[in-house]
Amino acid sequence: MLKEEKSFLLILDNVWDGINLDDVGVPQPVVPARSKVIIATRSLEVCRQMRTDIEVNVTTLKEDESWQLFLKSAGDSAKLEHIQPWARDIAKECGGLPLAIIVIGTSMRGKTKVYKVIQWSFDSLESLDIQSCFLYCSLYPAAIPTDDLIHCWWTVGFLGEHDTYEEAYNGGIKMVENLKDACLLEVDKKDFLEIQNVDCFKMHDVVRHVVIWIDNSSGNEHKSIIQIGIGLTTISHIKLSAFVKTISFISNEIECLPDCFTKCPETTSLLLQDNEFLEEIPHEFFLAFPALRVLNLSETGIGVLPSSINSLCQLRAIILQSCHWLKELPPVGNLCNLQVLDCDDTMLR
Repeated sequence: MLKEEKSFLLILDNVWDGINLDDVGVPQPVVPARSKVIIATRSLEVCRQMRTDIEVNVTTLKEDESWQLFLKSAGDSAKLEHIQPWARDIAKECGGLPLAIIVIGTSMRGKTKVYKVIQWSFDSLESLDIQSCFLYCSLYPAAIPTDDLIHCWWTVGFLGEHDTYEEAYNGGIKMVENLKDACLLEVDKKDFLEIQNVDCFKMHDVVRHVVIWIDNSSGNEHKSIIQIGIGLTTISHIKLSAFVKTISFISNEIECLPDCFTKCPETTSLLLQDNEFLEEIPHEFFLAFPALRVLNLSETGIGVLPSSINSLCQLRAIILQSCHWLKELPPVGNLCNLQVLDCDDTMLR
């Protein structure tokens, strides 16, 4: 039918796989082109497969545009006098991201359908390894240097077996690119320590909430405990299961750790960075994590590490960046699997 038209505009929305336009009866353009095909997709790979002439990255909305989309998603209730100031603040917090605005706005009408859009992106990832890498990103509250992320993926085992670290690193870069192409991660540049314009990734808060939902809905037990940036001063009250794999208490105000912590025999990552008031780690604390592979204590106030760290025979990465009061390490000769010891910006000599 389209072959009989002198001109047409065809819009293909929500495309997840490449489509051969010849197979579906869409004629090739002639010169000068009087017809257009517009493809809406969350994957740059689809654009490559379909050999698009122009790719347009949809940028964030302006404040007024964000508010109008929020109203369309939330309905007339957002216009009510006692709700509108609160609703405007919510719309502004979404940072101009259409997906975030739709998710929050439609929560009054049921958010499951919108969450399924992100779930679909997740399910479309090509392997369990890249899905695991993506789930791991939800442990962080803000931008993280890409190199640090790849270190963690490597030591946890998400990048497979490689003869050299260079091969593993290249595999990690490919993972980041795939997640970026799927619009699940954004790449940014930040200043860390004294290094400027460090390549970083960031995950929007709404996407993180969906990721946590996906992770914890995949089984009966919570696989991850994520309590980030909520002002915790202690973790003694946190209930953990024996099946938890990853624990993140990043960016809190934790002052002390319990002497006797719940046994976590399957936990592979423990992230405690950016807790500046944490000055001491009880000797018995590490004994609760016999399978630990990644330990991050960066930007804490610790002065020494307990000798019990030697009991963590599976440990592959100890990250101690910007621990300004740390002056010495206990002997770590028993840590035969240790691959990364990052003491950047500390007093260690």
